[in-house]
Amino acid sequence: MSNPPDLNILKNKYEGKTAIVIGNGPTLRDVPLEFLRTYPTFGSNRIWMLFQPTFYVCTDPLDVQKNRKQIHEMTVPKFIRWGWGEGYPIEVILKSDDPGWNHFTPDPTKPMYDGCTVTFVALELAYWMGFANVLLVGVDHRYMWNGARETVQHSNGDDPNHFLPNYHLPNEIWQPPNLARMEKGYMLARDAFAKAGRRIINLTPNSALNVFPQSTIAEWMQ
Repeated sequence: MSNPPDLNILKNKYEGKTAIVIGNGPTLRDVPLEFLRTYPTFGSNRIWMLFQPTFYVCTDPLDVQKNRKQIHEMTVPKFIRWGWGEGYPIEVILKSDDPGWNHFTPDPTKPMYDGCTVTFVALELAYWMGFANVLLVGVDHRYMWNGARETVQHSNGDDPNHFLPNYHLPNEIWQPPNLARMEKGYMLARDAFAKAGRRIINLTPNSALNVFPQSTIAEWMQ
């Protein structure tokens, strides 16, 4: 069994390189797997249903609990939210912090603000590792649910919000996202990368997220 990643070794290890941060939206089904294999990747939550990324991130306690067996079986470095990830192989425990809306923390040795989305944490980790370009795929940034956002949802087994209709099993509990808070977090990430002369580029076609400049997969295929 592999050892946990040495964070000191990972810091700036990929300086100047390009990474892909994989969202789990419906458009991910149209992303060629060969493209995902072109660059180092960050995947999250149930990405294991499609692809095993270079780095795995999970900060939602519900996802950690529901997918413990599958996450355990993945043989890549895992970054799991503190309090839920103990006992995983190849893990780094992430401590969470919520000081407000002006806190991009590209340092997993310290408490990290989660930006209300695991994708934000992946961007913090990518920054820590030194990536100059981060490409977003599958970040549709649009969701369907019933009732108010605060209403806990029970899946009917036909999931329109993710890359597979069975992403959530029937009657699974899930919490609708807070898109406004997510966008504030994404702005923090955009500004932190720009200040360092780096870029986050959204390759998701017809994405509802307009925080980042957009491009196409074709332009980044090697």
